[in-house]
Amino acid sequence: MALTRKKFLIAKEETTYGTDPTPVGGSDAIQVTNLEVAPIESDNVQAAAFQGFIGNSTRGTLVANKRVSVTFDVELAGSGTAGTAPAFGPLLKAAGLSETLVASTSATYAPVSSSFDSVTIYCFYDGTRHVDWLPWQRFFQLCRWSVCCCKFQLHRHLQQP
Repeated sequence: MALTRKKFLIAKEETTYGTDPTPVGGSDAIQVTNLEVAPIESDNVQAAAFQGFIGNSTRGTLVANKRVSVTFDVELAGSGTAGTAPAFGPLLKAAGLSETLVASTSATYAPVSSSFDSVTIYCFYDGTRHVDWLPWQRFFQLCRWSVCCCKFQLHRHLQQP
């Protein structure tokens, strides 16, 4: 039986794409809600070729697009110190936003169209560590009459051996 309350996430910006910077719990932890992990997802596809006879297809389906998926929500809240990025700043930068820090004043984010930063995410789910990198999709969700949050959905395509 899985202990579904025993899950957390830590993330750290990569200096070199695809190189694990080894996030640590104290400084790289991010408070998340609705954390869900799908250890493997895939699509079943069938070749779209004609057969030389009438009848049922003799071809089976192929497993394609194997991937790991992680989804979670992050409350939109500042770091508590003006000019300091929030803990989830690396996620925003990896999702296609640039970060501008003005000492003792502000931390602002703006969309970029290229040169995204990359992050390594350790997602701990019931004692199992899942490591994920880009590419990913992101969704922003603002909740009316509730806490504003940012919803992230991450997919990592699995490599063939």
